[in-house]
Amino acid sequence: MAYLVRIDGGDPFPIDDESAATDDALKATLAPFYPLVANAKIVRPAKVKEGEPTIITITKQAGPKGAGRVGEAVAASLRRARERVNPAVALDAAPEEIVAATPPAEVERVVALGVRDTRTTRRAVDVLRRAAPAASVDVPVGF
Repeated sequence: MAYLVRIDGGDPFPIDDESAATDDALKATLAPFYPLVANAKIVRPAKVKEGEPTIITITKQAGPKGAGRVGEAVAASLRRARERVNPAVALDAAPEEIVAATPPAEVERVVALGVRDTRTTRRAVDVLRRAAPAASVDVPVGF
């Protein structure tokens, strides 16, 4: 039997019978070239006309991110964080005469706070980037 695969509405391409035999075999074959196939929706037609190829449709699913115990802990931490501007950025944005009148010790304190805030933000971003995908329990605003 001849098989064609169509990924996300693209042009169908041929695939050998062994690779198309099961969803697991299809995923194993395509995963090195199309990593999202691991969580993709795979649809096979119920009926195929004799002599025509079977077109297998693969549609990527929305990537799950941010739920679960770790995700909930990160989200709770972000909700608790107080909102403020990095003090070094605020000083840099201040009018020149205010910056010039700021005592050097205060400038050093503000710069130290700014560096600390930047490091903390980078660590948080690194944690978020390493977070394992998980199905979300929240519906984003606008959907």
